[in-house]
Amino acid sequence: MEFGIGAPDRTKPFPLPRNPWRPTHYTGGSSSGSASAVAAGLVFGSLGTDTAGSIRYPAALCGVTGLKPTYGRVPKNGCVPLAPGFDHVGPLARSAEDCAILLTALAGADRGDPSSVDRPFEDFRSGLTDSLAGVRIGVVAARSSAFEQAVAVLREAGARTRPVELPYYAELKTVTKFGLAAEAFAWHRTNLQRRWSEYGASTRMAIAKGALVSAADYVQLQRVRRAGQRKLAQLFTEVDLVVMPTATSGAPEIAALSTSGMAETALTSYWNAVGNPALSVPMGFTDDGLPLGLQIAGRPFDEATLLAAGHAYQQRTSWHRQTPAERVR
Repeated sequence: MEFGIGAPDRTKPFPLPRNPWRPTHYTGGSSSGSASAVAAGLVFGSLGTDTAGSIRYPAALCGVTGLKPTYGRVPKNGCVPLAPGFDHVGPLARSAEDCAILLTALAGADRGDPSSVDRPFEDFRSGLTDSLAGVRIGVVAARSSAFEQAVAVLREAGARTRPVELPYYAELKTVTKFGLAAEAFAWHRTNLQRRWSEYGASTRMAIAKGALVSAADYVQLQRVRRAGQRKLAQLFTEVDLVVMPTATSGAPEIAALSTSGMAETALTSYWNAVGNPALSVPMGFTDDGLPLGLQIAGRPFDEATLLAAGHAYQQRTSWHRQTPAERVR
């Protein structure tokens, strides 16, 4: 997807990303090619960027596993920014175990990215287990039988679950929406003025909306962001993980896409505002055979617990092993 934002543009000389499970449907964005390549078996793993859900949303729609690490865990130098204060780089692969291998190679501070954080870590694969005994999981309410079954599997693995509500949920989604627009406009402003027609229509309009976010608005967004991070940290003294669907439905048809490219069904942008790590793993299919994703989020820099939960879930399910070719047959 162009600059990580907008929707596929048929007027530009680039092929439309297509979902291997159903080519008339969308892959999710912005890491559309990264997710579809893994789902189609073209690669074992890939990299994506995630500013409002662009690793986890494509992972869910394409039936693969995708990890948005903690903000700063993986350096971003070499990537064209979309919104530097919200951008994350992370792996997509078939399984949580494969993502753990990739994260071990990716993680660490880099002088080329001042937002990267020097935090010690071990081989993320070494902490994987098939047991969640003693792990406390907060469950965000969702009307989905696939999600309810996924939570039941986590309990079978030994997790203790309880219902929770995410603090300032609507407010923090708004922080990501308008903070992203403001930062994207700041980065692209000169090029938008000089090369407007070269941008795809949905991309340039999505970025240009940032001109409407005032400096006072942006400061207030950061205040809300900090308040939300503090409140969420209190929740994570009571639970170790939070689970919710990655999206409320399967992949939309390409013809029905909005100009945003991120369907309103995505439930991901909250975690970009707070910067906590979040993992999407396959959790089944819609009635008409499109993949669904389970989203697992945790404390900052505790990717090990997310990956362990994803791995334990995948030891008891086979959703991540299924391929488009097998389903078609």
